Amino acid sequence: MDFLFFDIEGATCAGGGKLCEFGYVLTDDKFNKKESDGFLIDPDSVFDNYVINNMLHHKLKDYKESPRFPAFYDKIKALLTAKNTTVVGHTVKGDVEHVGDDCIRYNLPFFDLSHVDIAELYKIISQKRDSTGLGKMCAELGVAPPKNAHSAICDAETTMLCLKAITEKTGLDFSALCEKRPSAVQKTVDYEKQVRRKKTEERFYAEQKAKGVKIISKKDYAKIVYYAANVSADGKRIKELKGKRIALSGLFETTRFTETLNLIRLIKRGGGKFTPSVKNCNAFMSYRATLSSGEDVYCKKAEETKAAVLNGKKIEIISFESLLEMLGATEKDLLKPVNLAF
Repeated sequence: MDFLFFDIEGATCAGGGKLCEFGYVLTDDKFNKKESDGFLIDPDSVFDNYVINNMLHHKLKDYKESPRFPAFYDKIKALLTAKNTTVVGHTVKGDVEHVGDDCIRYNLPFFDLSHVDIAELYKIISQKRDSTGLGKMCAELGVAPPKNAHSAICDAETTMLCLKAITEKTGLDFSALCEKRPSAVQKTVDYEKQVRRKKTEERFYAEQKAKGVKIISKKDYAKIVYYAANVSADGKRIKELKGKRIALSGLFETTRFTETLNLIRLIKRGGGKFTPSVKNCNAFMSYRATLSSGEDVYCKKAEETKAAVLNGKKIEIISFESLLEMLGATEKDLLKPVNLAF
C-alpha cells in the first residue's frame, strides 16, 4: 500500500473553493518518498485579501500566468484514485471538497473518494475534542515545521512527517491507528449531489426574503446566545428535558427570531439547556423547511448532527413538532413579544 499525502490552497471559498495550489507527496507504507510535486493554478477568480496577506508564497502574477484547473484534472484524479493508495491529509475532507468544487465549476466529473484525516488520528495522542492545527501539531510531535506554511507541497510533506511521528509515538501502525480512531476514516460520496442540495438553502433564504421574512444576522444570533444565557430558568420542570442540551435547526433560528427566543425560554424553564453548537449538544431539534417547489431544504446543522451520530456520538433527534408537544406549547405561544433587556 502507498500513501498519497496532499494539500491544497485556495484563492477564495466564495461560491465554492477555487484552487490556486495543489501539492502532494507519494510514499510507500514505510514513508519512503516515491514522488512529490506541486502545481500553481490560475484560480480564475479574485483572491481574498486574507489569502494575499497571509497565505501565498508566490507572486499573484505567477498564479494568474499558470494553467487553470482543467489542465491538472487528469493528473489530480489519477493521484487521488490510484489503486492500492490511501489518501491522507490534515482536515482532508475540506480539501477534497474544494477539488470537487473546481470539478463542478469546470463541468468535469468528480469522483467518490475514501480518505484519512490525521487531525483525527492525532486525537489518539492529544485527547482533544477539537482538531489541532498542523503547525501546533508539529510542535507537539517534535516535527520540524514546514519551511513555508500554507505552501501546498510543504504542508503535504509536513502531513507525512506528522503521521510518521504519530505511528512512532503510539507504537501503532497505520491500520491500528485507524481502528482506534474510526472517525479518521472518511468518505466523500456524491459530492455534486451534496452541492446541489446545499444550493436549496440559498434559494430558501431568497424565497423567504421575497416574502418579507427577516434573515437574522450574526449580530442577531449573538442576541440569541446572550438571551439564552440570561433568561430566567424559573418554571415547572419537565421530566423529558432533564439533562438535555438542545441545539436547534439553523433554518429555524435564521428565519424565526422571536420564535427561537421563546423556544429557548421554554426549554430553559423546563429544565433543559440551549446550545448554539451541535458539538456540545445531546439533542437536536430538526425542522423541515421546503421550497415553493416542495423540495426539502438543506440544513448545515442537521448534516453536522448526522455526521456526529455516524461517528458514534449519542444525539437524540427531536422534531420541532415533538419538542413543542414536550414543552406543552403551540406555535402561537412562540409569537409572544420578547423583552431582550435584562
